Amino acid sequence: MINADKTIKNDRLVFTTSFIASFLAFLFVSFCFVLSLFAEENEIYLKEFFNNYGVYTIVGLIVLSLFVGFLTGYVTAEAKTFTISDNYIKSDYKFISKKSVTVDYDKINNLKVTRSLLSRFFGLGALHIQSGSATFAAKSEIVTYQKKAYCEYLKGYLQNRIDKKESEELVLPKDKVEVIVEESEDVIRVSKKQLLQKSLLESFILIILLVASLLVSLILWGKYTLTTDSGEDFEAMIIPLSFAGTLFLSIISLFLYNLLHYASFKASIFSDKIKIEYGFFQKDEVIINRDKIHGYTIRQGLFAQLFKVGKLTLNVIGTVVVSNNEGGSSSSETSILSPFAPIIELKKIIERVFPEYQKKIKTSTPDKNAFLHNFIIPFAWGTLFLLAFLLPLTTIHWTFIFIYLFVLVISLADALLKKQNELAISNKYYKVVSAGLYKKTICMKTSSVQEVNSFAGFIRRKQGLATYVIQYRSSTSLGIATVYITNIPLIDVKFEDD
Repeated sequence: MINADKTIKNDRLVFTTSFIASFLAFLFVSFCFVLSLFAEENEIYLKEFFNNYGVYTIVGLIVLSLFVGFLTGYVTAEAKTFTISDNYIKSDYKFISKKSVTVDYDKINNLKVTRSLLSRFFGLGALHIQSGSATFAAKSEIVTYQKKAYCEYLKGYLQNRIDKKESEELVLPKDKVEVIVEESEDVIRVSKKQLLQKSLLESFILIILLVASLLVSLILWGKYTLTTDSGEDFEAMIIPLSFAGTLFLSIISLFLYNLLHYASFKASIFSDKIKIEYGFFQKDEVIINRDKIHGYTIRQGLFAQLFKVGKLTLNVIGTVVVSNNEGGSSSSETSILSPFAPIIELKKIIERVFPEYQKKIKTSTPDKNAFLHNFIIPFAWGTLFLLAFLLPLTTIHWTFIFIYLFVLVISLADALLKKQNELAISNKYYKVVSAGLYKKTICMKTSSVQEVNSFAGFIRRKQGLATYVIQYRSSTSLGIATVYITNIPLIDVKFEDD
C-alpha cells in the first residue's frame, strides 16, 4: 500500500521527442504558409523574392521553429507532474498558468497506452488515464510520458488499485520494474482477408464512380479520335480523368488505412476488463473496466447488410468522441471490439462478453400494418415531390419516369429492411434494432436509459403502432444519445423482474 503521496515527472527523453515533432511540424506549416502568400500569377515576384530574401526567410523560419520546438519540449517534460495517492491520481500543470486534475480510482474508465513512431524509436510511451462523469460524457484525461516498461508497470499497478486488489509499494521510474503480462484465452482478432473485405465494402460506391469516370473518359477519347474537331473533346476528357484519379487515390488510401490501422488489432476478454490493442505507426493499447461498459452497438451499412457483416463497438462512458456521417456521434477507436466480422461471429462474441443481455422479457417487431406504413409514407412523399416538378411541364421526359421508379424501389427496399426492426426490454437492458438502408443494433443497460417516448398519428394509433424515441447515456459529446425505432406495435416499457 502507499504510505505517502508519490510524485512522478515525465521522462526527460520526452523533451527530445516533443522538440523534434513540434520543430518539423511548425517548420512545414510555416513554410507552406509563406508559399501560400504568393498567388500563381505572382510567380515571377515569388522567384525574385526568394532570390533576394530566400536565405533570410529560411533561416528565420528555422529559428522560429527551433523556439517553438524547445518551448513545446520544455512544457511537456518539465511543466507537468503526476501524483499517486491512496485514493486518487492528480496531475499538475505549472507554466504560465496553473491547472490541476484530480481523479478518484473508482471514476477511472480506461487506461490507455499510446506509442507514436517517434516514441517507439526512443523507447517511450504515453499512459492516458481517462475518466468521465456518470451522467454526462465530459471527459477528463491525465497523461504521463514514461519509458515503455514503466508505462506497462504503471498501467498494471493502477489497474490493481482500481480493482481494489492488494498491491506492493509503488516503484519509481528510476528503479527497475517487473512487468507481468496477463494473457487471455478469449482473444478477438481480425484477418487481412477481413480487412480487404471491409475496404471493398466501404469503397464500393467509390469503385462504381471510378469505373463510370473511366468509361466517360473512354467515350470522350473515342469521340476525339474519330473527329477532326479542335481539342474540345480532349479537354473535356481531362475532367473525368482527374475525378477518376482522385477516386483511385481515395480507394487506395482507404485500403492502406484499414490494413495498417487494424492489422495488429487484438481484443482480449477478461472476467473484469477488456484489453484492446491496435495500430501500426502508432501503437495503442487500452484497458476498459467491464463495469464501465453501458452497452454495445452493431453498425451495418446497406452493403454490409447484404453480405451479413458488421462492426461491433462498446458504449463506454467518458471515452473520446469522434463525429461521423452516420447520424450523431460514436465512441472512439478505443471502444471497437471487432472492426469487421460476420454477424454470426459478432453474436457469438456478444454471448461471451454480455451473457446477461441474452434473456428477453418483452419484444415488439413490425407486423403487416407497419410494413404498409414504412412503404406508403416515403413513397407518397416522393410521388408528391415528383408531381410538383411535373405539373409545370407540357411533356414528360423519360428521366422523370426513371426517377419515379427509383423512388419506388428505394421505398420498397427500405420497408423490407425495416421488417428487421425490434424493441426488446428486460429489467437489465434495452435492445433496439433500428433497420433500414443503414442498420444499428443498440443494446444498453436499463440504468443508462434516461427517457422513453412514444408518439403516433390517428391512423397508426388505431392500428396499434407507434414510433419510440429512447434517450440513453452514451459516450457522445453531450453525454446523451437518441435512437429512433419507427412503426412497431405498442409495447409496455415499464421495468419488470426476470
